[in-house]
This record gives sequence, structure tokens and C-alpha cells, in this order.
Amino acid sequence: MGKKWSGSGSTMRLFRSRSSDSPEVVDLRTSAEGPSGPPWGSPSNCPYCHGRGYLDHVDLFDEIMYLHCTACEEKFVLTRAQTDAARPSA
Repeated sequence: MGKKWSGSGSTMRLFRSRSSDSPEVVDLRTSAEGPSGPPWGSPSNCPYCHGRGYLDHVDLFDEIMYLHCTACEEKFVLTRAQTDAARPSA
């Protein structure tokens, strides 16, 4: 018959351990928002009441972000050209 597994002293791994040359860790708690607004693909403040914007949909082909405000519930659209024009060029 087959050998039975005994749990004494054995460890079972479901995932491989990570290698020591893992990529650099990025702290997501720091604000990605620069002095003139968030980068493309990130929610933006409402242009009407300056409340928090919620990103509903990103059209990657036409480069359009569809958002709505969580405070006044107004819907607004931002294009990539508008976002890039508001950011300082490097």
C-alpha cells in the first residue's frame, strides 16, 4: 500500500518562496498627486465642487476617463490631453 502522510515535523508549502532579488518596493501610502493634479488614470477632484472624484471607466483607446463626484454626484469627463496639459513637463 501507499505511504501515509504524517504531519509530525513536516511542512507543506503551497507557494514557492520568493527569490532574494525581488523588485524595489513602492510605498503606495505616499501621495502620487503632484502640485498640479493626479497622473493619468487616477481619480481627480470634481471641477464643480472640488469634492472627491470617483473613476467609473477608462477608455484606453480614446484616452478618456469617465468620473463622478461623491459629494455633488455630478458626472464629468477628462481626456489624457487635459491631464497632461495640467502637469508640468519634465
